[in-house]
Amino acid sequence: VARRAVELAAAADPADHRRRCVAYWLIDDGLRELRAGFRYRGPAAERLVELARSRPNAVYFGSIVAAWFAIASACAWLAGGSALGSGAMLGVLALLALPVGEMAVGLVNHALTLFLPPRVLAKLEFKKGIPDEARTFVVIPTMLVKPHHAEALLERLEIHHLSNPDPNLRFALLTDFADAPAERMPDDGALVEDALRRVRDLNARYVEPGGEDLFYLFHRKRLWNPSQGSWMGWERKRGKLSEFNRILRGGPVGSYEVLSADPASLPRFRYVVTLDSDTQMPRDTAGRLVGTIAHPLNRPRFDPAAGRVLEGYGVLQPRVNFHLTAATHSYFARLLASGGGIDPYSTAASDSYMDLYGIGSFTGKGVYDVDAFEHAAGDIFPENRILSHDLIEGNYARCGLLSDTEVFDDFPARYHAYARREHRWIRGDWQLLPWLGRTVPLPGGRSRRNPLPILERWKLLDNLRRSLTPPAVVLMLALGWTVMPGSPWLWTAVALLVQAQPLLKWLAAATVGSIRGGSIGPFRGGVDAVPSLGGQTLLSLAFLPDQARQAVDAVARTLYRSYVSHRRMLEWETAASTEQRLGGAASTFVRAMWPASATALAIGAAVARLRPESLAAAGPILLAWLLSPLVAYLVSLPLPSSEAPLTDDQRRALRRLARKTWRYFETFVGEEDHWLPPDNFQEVPDGRVAHRTSPTNKGLLLVSTLAANDLGYLPLGTMLDRLERTFDTLDRLERRWGHFYNWYQTQTLEPLPPLYVSTVDSGNMLGCLVALRRGLLEKAGEPIVGPAVAEGLADALNLALEGGGLDGSRLAALLQAPPADLPGWRSWLDRAEDEA
Repeated sequence: VARRAVELAAAADPADHRRRCVAYWLIDDGLRELRAGFRYRGPAAERLVELARSRPNAVYFGSIVAAWFAIASACAWLAGGSALGSGAMLGVLALLALPVGEMAVGLVNHALTLFLPPRVLAKLEFKKGIPDEARTFVVIPTMLVKPHHAEALLERLEIHHLSNPDPNLRFALLTDFADAPAERMPDDGALVEDALRRVRDLNARYVEPGGEDLFYLFHRKRLWNPSQGSWMGWERKRGKLSEFNRILRGGPVGSYEVLSADPASLPRFRYVVTLDSDTQMPRDTAGRLVGTIAHPLNRPRFDPAAGRVLEGYGVLQPRVNFHLTAATHSYFARLLASGGGIDPYSTAASDSYMDLYGIGSFTGKGVYDVDAFEHAAGDIFPENRILSHDLIEGNYARCGLLSDTEVFDDFPARYHAYARREHRWIRGDWQLLPWLGRTVPLPGGRSRRNPLPILERWKLLDNLRRSLTPPAVVLMLALGWTVMPGSPWLWTAVALLVQAQPLLKWLAAATVGSIRGGSIGPFRGGVDAVPSLGGQTLLSLAFLPDQARQAVDAVARTLYRSYVSHRRMLEWETAASTEQRLGGAASTFVRAMWPASATALAIGAAVARLRPESLAAAGPILLAWLLSPLVAYLVSLPLPSSEAPLTDDQRRALRRLARKTWRYFETFVGEEDHWLPPDNFQEVPDGRVAHRTSPTNKGLLLVSTLAANDLGYLPLGTMLDRLERTFDTLDRLERRWGHFYNWYQTQTLEPLPPLYVSTVDSGNMLGCLVALRRGLLEKAGEPIVGPAVAEGLADALNLALEGGGLDGSRLAALLQAPPADLPGWRSWLDRAEDEA
């Protein structure tokens, strides 16, 4: 097989970098041709996956149509079935079209992620760092809007550098000013000068004298935009990146007027990693992004005739999740940021596209090939038409999803800020309506045949469908409770199922996992997520009329601006500005959401007049709608922060547990096991020691030894002696690429078969080593004998009392009050020894 793959790669066209790569024949599209020379018939599951991926449109769209008909037919049957006339049946199906469509699309997308294996893109491992030919800029397109704003932005850029310290990475802010009535505003100069000064400070801190800058500022001037009626940055974020790409390709600087370095002095950059101002990029993520897009299988091939990338990827989108502190802002953020699946823009919910088609969706954070991206999306969009540019750019540049690489974003703390963001996104989605037709607009009023394939057009259409679902559900409930055939409970149940998508997806995943594993473990493991998923369902139901109003308003505004006024199509503001403008007072929620309460009153009055018996089904939901402004205010309140100090009893209990834990290492780590920790001690039936250890065990031993000294259980000299003996043994262990194997026999130090390296265990040990290093450095400034010794002795004596080895009320009383300072502990120790 290997020889045949090499032969096929060698026989390929030298100009075809994909087919010249052996991996193309082993794991990519060439696998079918490679298999043709062998009598191979894979397992049924493998053949089924290959069949699905060979006919993705039939599988995907056929499944959605089948699911829609199945659900809609069941609902129509429950609404009356054959007793309904043809007109009533058409009315029922029309009313169910979008709500059932939401369920069908969600069901199919989730089912594909459960049954198709995830598609992981091939990567290059840059062991010696990113090479010169793959030099990359990490950029944050943003705005300078207030004094010292640059401080937070450059701190974020500095963190990106510290977490991705590759010599061939450079970091830049791409900035412009907020919209203004004049080209120059009084504070402009101070904002730019503050940013330049901070860039210079960063370079002075991290760059050797005479070395090439690591940090840059590229700032644009305002241009007059008659469509917006203001001075603003050309084409907003899309314009920043497009003009920056031209600079990297040796072109003009465009509207960039302040550059911290001469563009002519910049070396050749092949890739750009673009991030939002609040995005967190974990360690070495940039290297993984570049290593993926640089792999021969993923390098883009732009077709000038088609006007888009046809093979490989011009842009790669990592998974996006919410960082740990996002859920601490408010109750609203805690519920919605606790799990993915509720926000397709922020959680990269298009995994089904990648698993089935090998294509993802670009949401504005990722890496792109400068040349391919500019060829595909640089000059093909008319001005003042594109607000949500990420998705359409990814459609032209061909986007791939890195399902195994993740970045982290923030989440709005308040509901009304979240709703305004949704409103802005819906406007941007509907401005892409022309890209669904046979022809698409070009700059200068020209047009051309639409080059987008069916999947890319479906992504655009799916966003429009999703935006219309909330008003469709509200309309369905209003008519279902009043004039439509069928029980009002049926229409209520359909609405609940639409809003309960996160909960249903968890239930489906747990069910499939239980069937595959033959246990209920997946249900037990995910039960902690059920309250937050249930909370998401209830909140989405309560906010349904407000979401519907926002969607209708956004769609109406966009259609009017696109086809009538042709103005204000780039209306936009940053998320931080939105939160600051709206504030958190209860009155702002009432002013923003009173139409939801009015909708509840109007529908309630109609139900009471036309079908009073429906009030039992409609009442709870209508009450939630009526009170939705109050609910939004309450869930948007900041989470209370308070510290509850440990009581004396809690402190003693924790120290008792700590002393027992250290007793394990104290008892079993010794010469017999070469000062390595045995994995476990089994008391029953015969007191057996498991003489094997893992990197996690070794790391826990190291930090436990340090903690034993902190708690007073181990003198400094003994601690250092034990650590030295353990490290002497670690130096003798056989390794693989610097990593310890996952299991060793502690008495012979031989690695145990099967030999493998666990990245989880290696990561655990690395974390312990970092903590140990920091702790040992702190020990250098501490006294050799400190007050902790007295507390450590008290713990030991307490354990002895518990075990019945000691007795005496005076000793017990003495142990409750060990001295807090060093001078008093000697006399206390003497008294404790006398009592013992």
